[in-house]
Amino acid sequence: MLKETPAPPEVLYVKGILPEEDSHHLGVVGTRRYSTYGKEACVGILSELSGRNFVIVSGLAKGIDSFSHETALKNKMKTIAVLGSGLSPKALFPKENLRLADKIASGGGAVISEYPYEMKANINTFPQRNRIIAGLSRAVWIVEAKEKSGALITARYALDFNREVMALPGSIFLENAKGTNKLIKEGATPITSSVDILNVFGVESGDSLPQSYVEFSDMEKKILDGVAEPILKDDLMRKLGLTPSELIPVLSLLEIKGAIKDSGGEIFKVI
Repeated sequence: MLKETPAPPEVLYVKGILPEEDSHHLGVVGTRRYSTYGKEACVGILSELSGRNFVIVSGLAKGIDSFSHETALKNKMKTIAVLGSGLSPKALFPKENLRLADKIASGGGAVISEYPYEMKANINTFPQRNRIIAGLSRAVWIVEAKEKSGALITARYALDFNREVMALPGSIFLENAKGTNKLIKEGATPITSSVDILNVFGVESGDSLPQSYVEFSDMEKKILDGVAEPILKDDLMRKLGLTPSELIPVLSLLEIKGAIKDSGGEIFKVI
């Protein structure tokens, strides 16, 4: 797919093994300064793609990129990290993700770059890196992005390359959601569950919503157990001993998954 793009790299340096081209290559990018909601949505939705022959393509940056790679590895999915630097441990950026890069390469995935081995990243290399992420992917999911985020460069490349663009909806009051909400207004597919991604790739989704507790995280299970009957959000917080920052993002994710509904501040379970 990358070779079919208007300006493919002349050479690609690879550490590890590039997954088969017939896999479902999903690009996932987002802000380094993520919210709890963005992280929970990214990790939760990608986890549900396990066993569906997906390859997660991202940029090894801090934040959403890192969570994408880590979630793929944890769920035995292959992942490709596209660098804005050379592959040398001395040049690799960010240095905090050197160990993650090693795990990707040894876990059946690949760390790749079009830049010479010792070349350090600079302000121009990251936009060029983003075109490779878009070119390798059949569809690109923007998880969180401000209105002028670098992640939106990847979305533009994806559109230029005739790839599907997807975005996580967010609150109109959050800076991190302004870019993604704008993409949705312009025609990007809103992603509220793994089923939406499966539909974009034409993969049979089976049940449209999670039906058993096996498919929820420990925190999600704890909250669902606390909603045995309709309960006010503040009462649920006190009942479970959680802070607003702990409870509200997970409630939002559970509502996206269709497991709960919020009616006038009262939470009730629908599964």
